[in-house]
Amino acid sequence: MENRVIVFFLTLLALLIGNQSEAEVVLKFEVNGFHYSSDWDADPASGEIMIENPDIQSYYGEVGYQFPLEDGCLEFPHTVDYGGVTYTVVKVRGIVNQQEVVSVIIPNTVRSVSAVYDCPKLEMIDLGETSHVSDIGGLPVLKEMIVSSDVVLNIGMSDLTFIGMKEFKAPRFVLDRFSFSHWPDLEYLDLSAMNGIGIFVLNDFPKITTLVMPTIFEETYGMCVGLESLNGLPELKSLTMPEYTPEGCFMSDCMTDCGNLEVIYCPSSVPMDIKVLTNKDELLWPAAVAPDLSNGLSADWDSYLSSSEEDEYDSPEAIYEYANIGTDKVDAETCVVYVPQGCVEAYRAHPSWGVFKNIVEYDFASDAGIKMDVDTGVSVNDGAIQVVPDCDFEVYDIAGKRCAASGLPSGIYVVKTSSGAVVKVCVR
Repeated sequence: MENRVIVFFLTLLALLIGNQSEAEVVLKFEVNGFHYSSDWDADPASGEIMIENPDIQSYYGEVGYQFPLEDGCLEFPHTVDYGGVTYTVVKVRGIVNQQEVVSVIIPNTVRSVSAVYDCPKLEMIDLGETSHVSDIGGLPVLKEMIVSSDVVLNIGMSDLTFIGMKEFKAPRFVLDRFSFSHWPDLEYLDLSAMNGIGIFVLNDFPKITTLVMPTIFEETYGMCVGLESLNGLPELKSLTMPEYTPEGCFMSDCMTDCGNLEVIYCPSSVPMDIKVLTNKDELLWPAAVAPDLSNGLSADWDSYLSSSEEDEYDSPEAIYEYANIGTDKVDAETCVVYVPQGCVEAYRAHPSWGVFKNIVEYDFASDAGIKMDVDTGVSVNDGAIQVVPDCDFEVYDIAGKRCAASGLPSGIYVVKTSSGAVVKVCVR
């Protein structure tokens, strides 16, 4: 009996010590109206901390905790002192149902922002040097989203949806499935800084009229560009295609409903293949590998779940057919396709482009061919850009990064003059 009592108390003591240790892992405190916490991605032992909405876990639409504002601006601190320790803010979570917030400024120390939605007055968000965002959407009056040009920003699945902006130049986004879609008021979208599209993204922009594709495509998803992406663009009128795509790279099941296209700029000398996947129902998981459950859970399902990842399934081969942008909805008689000099016949002979009757040569490298009709005084000489008589002009590369006006490597640059004119120039 005595031994059992000793064992019982030792067991109870171990449990108490274990619970105390577990409790010490989670750090929570409040300073100046901000609630700080630790989690798996913010380690206080390393001097890291997260700012969170304390009502985020119990939020069901009611007005709860409101972040402290100054004239409608929510500016998060980058450090906080507590208990004699200075912590660095590396994560922000739960800018949710904030009724009066107009602008949000995220410090450059933050690497992750999650849960930003239901803010009816939010017009601007500066994401600093954040590299990952998730659960962001439902911002009907958002006008500006600022992202550092030095950061590759990862967008979570089904995130960045229902945004109210009318114009947007995307930074270097990496998009997960079903993300960056359903922007009801977007009219102009520039994706030139991106290097890929991905699958099931960038859909449903009912008012978009101008779309600029990534300048350079990288090899992604088996060299297939954007399976079932860039659909739902009924008002698209102007499209700029990539300048470079890897050999064998093609677009699959994209831009199938661009019936109002008027002009397509194709700066690549090699026409991009446009295709449709004809047997997608046989290939897309789980239809291609999972057992038939129409008659309830079968024994085959147990063997399917217990099978190793190395098991091979007798999946059919993908079958593609050539198509064209806009399919049969586009007016191939009137839509003009601009191609590099000397490339007209290559496009006319291509199964994805031969349907267009107006394929016209265009000098993409010429200032005269791509700048505005007005005389802006912009010239290029020995790797230097000059604007006469303007001394207060700005130069940006194709990724949108500000750069010097001289000593420039070869490439395409954008010049913004003091009068507001914007001109593309080619440095050779």
